[in-house]
Amino acid sequence: IRQRGHSIDNEEYLQGICGVALPVRNSEGAIVAAISVHAPLERTSLAQVLDFVPEIRSAADAMSLTLEW
Repeated sequence: IRQRGHSIDNEEYLQGICGVALPVRNSEGAIVAAISVHAPLERTSLAQVLDFVPEIRSAADAMSLTLEW
């Protein structure tokens, strides 16, 4: 997770569901929240969900900029 900067859920939590999560950090760099996207594998694939990582990272970074605590 630390190397990639995100975590992957490939049916570990719930069968038939895959997802990705990225951290939201405060101004000191501590993780204070996360953004995740999950989808049913019958409608998508893990590879397709991972295609959203850049957009999710942008959203997480934007949220991080607003946190001053």
